[in-house]
This record gives sequence, structure tokens and C-alpha cells, in this order.
Amino acid sequence: VFFDVAVVNGRAWPEHQVSPNRYRLRLLNACDSRTLSLSAWAVPFGTDVENFNDLFDRGTELPIWIIGTEQSLLPDGPAKILSTTDSKRGTIGSVTKYVCGDVDYEDSTESHRGILMQPGERYDALIDFADFGHTEVYLVNTGPDEPFKTFKLIDEGNRAPFDTLGQIMKFNVSLEGDIDDVASPPDQL
Repeated sequence: VFFDVAVVNGRAWPEHQVSPNRYRLRLLNACDSRTLSLSAWAVPFGTDVENFNDLFDRGTELPIWIIGTEQSLLPDGPAKILSTTDSKRGTIGSVTKYVCGDVDYEDSTESHRGILMQPGERYDALIDFADFGHTEVYLVNTGPDEPFKTFKLIDEGNRAPFDTLGQIMKFNVSLEGDIDDVASPPDQL
């Protein structure tokens, strides 16, 4: 059975207030059979977002830096993940076998892939909201609404509905806040 409610820390579709700083997230796919494909998208505060097309057309993707898995830190350093492949939004980042399992991204032309998370997988991730003050950032699942087989199914319109399992959570980024950024940037870890 595929349920259609995303739960974060025991709450369905939560909103979290954040400052324009860097945050560490510990991601766990606790679904018993659903594969997730996660990405983060920022839209100006108050923008009406009703579906994925609204989000992709009006939004800007934030890179998610994977620094570790359930086993340890990544041996080759952080992996910068961007879900899109078209020139308007950038190219897929330094995807490693540690982040993407056996999925061959090089032979795939599909867009909006994100961080592929099989059931039970965990990732330590960093998201930097510093350049996204006064925005709403959606953490979304663009994975299919059925058992995962290939990214081609997602392009055929079989992704999870935006109003149910498409939205995982929303971060409301304040205009200003405590700038406590003494840590090294992710690309220099």
C-alpha cells in the first residue's frame, strides 16, 4: 500500500522558520516501499504554488550538499546535488555512487531527479539559505507514485501528486537573521 502523507518529525507537511544561514539536515526515508527523489526549490515569499510546474517555472533550485550516509561521511568529500539537467536551471552536480546507488545518470536524459532515496536510506545533508532571504523553500519529492523502476516513468507524468507526497516540507526563510557562519563552505570540506 502506498500512503500519501509525508511526515517530518511526526508532523504532516510541516513549515519551519529558518534564518538565511546554512543548515544540516538528517534525512531518512522511513517509507516501507516508496523511493523518494528529493530536491529543494525557492520561490519569493507569498508566491502561489499549486503544482510542480508552478514551482519549476517560478522557482530557483537550491543545491543540497550530501556530506554522509548511514555508514559514514562520503570518502571523496561532499557531493553537490542539483536535480535539473537543462541549461536554464544548471546541470546535475557531482553525483557519486555513494549518493545515487546503481542509477546511471550519464545515460539518462530525464529532468527533476534529485536525491534518490530508497527505503531505509539515510543522508546527512547541508542546505545553504544565505542567498534566499525572504523566500519559501519547498523540499519536494519528484519520485514516482508507484514502485521505482526508472526515471523515465517520472517524465511520463507518473510522479507523486504535488498536493500530497510531492511536498515534503516548507522552510520559510526570514529576510535577515543571526549570521553565525563560521563553518567551512560545503565545497571546501
